[in-house]
Amino acid sequence: MGTIPVSLHGGHTTVFDGKTGARPMVEAALAAGMEVFGLSEHFYRPREERYMYGEEDRSTDWGRRGWPGFAEEVLTLKEEAARSGGMQVLLGAEVEYLRSYRDWTVEELSHWPLDYVVISVHWVWAGERAF
Repeated sequence: MGTIPVSLHGGHTTVFDGKTGARPMVEAALAAGMEVFGLSEHFYRPREERYMYGEEDRSTDWGRRGWPGFAEEVLTLKEEAARSGGMQVLLGAEVEYLRSYRDWTVEELSHWPLDYVVISVHWVWAGERAF
């Protein structure tokens, strides 16, 4: 059995901390011979100070502003790829695992037609201090 070129954590777009948009990434993946390419972006988290990164604007809902546009763009690319019979494009989310917000996160994820989820841990707590 041969291998199928696949990428499921295809990088982040300029919506958050990436260097390019979703369409150029999909075009590059297709040119590289990928058969399946997933785009995953940071999913929004609860607006709690201790779960925000230094670059996030605490006066706005950073993740919620960017996520819908990202998801819509990837869904458009997914439909275009399906119509052309080319590479399969998948919509993914990189989700910060926060035990105290598990139910909230599951509920928020249920509103999106995700193909996969990448669970990540960016915060490790020791008492009141994060690393």
